[in-house]
Amino acid sequence: MINECESSNLNDCDKNANCIDTAGGYECACRSPYHDEGPSGQPGRICRLNECLNPQRNTCDGNADCRDLDYGYTCTCRHGFYDQSPNPAEPGRICLEFQQEQHIERVEVTTLQTKPINDFPCGRDNCIKARGEVCISGEYCDCRPGEGRSASTGKCQPVQETPLEIRVVSRDQRPLMYSTEFGSQKSPSYVEIVELFQKNIARTFGGTSLAPRYVNTKVDYITHPKTKNSSWDQGLLFKYEVQTTKVQNQPIDECELWKQMQASLDRTNGAIGGGSLRVASDTDLLNPCKQQEEWGNCGGVSCKEHLKEICIAGHVCGCPDGMKRKDSN
Repeated sequence: MINECESSNLNDCDKNANCIDTAGGYECACRSPYHDEGPSGQPGRICRLNECLNPQRNTCDGNADCRDLDYGYTCTCRHGFYDQSPNPAEPGRICLEFQQEQHIERVEVTTLQTKPINDFPCGRDNCIKARGEVCISGEYCDCRPGEGRSASTGKCQPVQETPLEIRVVSRDQRPLMYSTEFGSQKSPSYVEIVELFQKNIARTFGGTSLAPRYVNTKVDYITHPKTKNSSWDQGLLFKYEVQTTKVQNQPIDECELWKQMQASLDRTNGAIGGGSLRVASDTDLLNPCKQQEEWGNCGGVSCKEHLKEICIAGHVCGCPDGMKRKDSN
């Protein structure tokens, strides 16, 4: 008699099933805790265990999503978190909030691999460990908070980040108007104009004495300019951070950075880097070193105290509750 259970080539039991020899052939039975998901009448052919259903059966971080695989599982850090797992072959085990670096305990990891891993999967890409990249939100590779690089293939380095705002009013001499397509960072329109802005602003700083220390410009978001000044109907308000190399005891002065950027823009008549994007003529109103009182403290305007106006929602001057007026004066 042939014992089909003696060789896996002689039976079709799942690797997580026990093969039981019988007089007329063999039977398969899934081992515990695996569940039988095979076709009716053919037990033990497909044995599955969804480790993601029980947090005790997976080691995903609390800020990671667990995805069940045919054999095993994988973890992916959620949006707003980057992967700091010590073993690139096991992603999603330590997910840190992207906005702020946190202290983590050292974790001892034993790996069976004989060669060091130089890259690890992230979304549709692979992060390169030698560049200092981390996987952010399980979607793309980039630098840690407080680091930057001049190109996507460059090595991450510590940078000083100076936050600024600027209003871009036209592209190729055509007016720009804010719409929801510029509010989503995944929108093709957003991605395109951000890449153009970053390329041109790099040229702007290339014409300043800060050029040797300039690394990159990181756009945080684009919003409607009315959120800053109620009289600004046209254009896109860019909120961005200028990244420069860190030099001990030589921090970049915010006012000097703005001054040199503004002078470079003046030399090109407001065209960023001499390109197709043009800033508003009143850009100096966004100068972070300019006194707030000079251009108003309510959405860019000053409320008229002699008319008993108050600032409403931070950007509109109007009457207090229960009061009204016949006209604007």
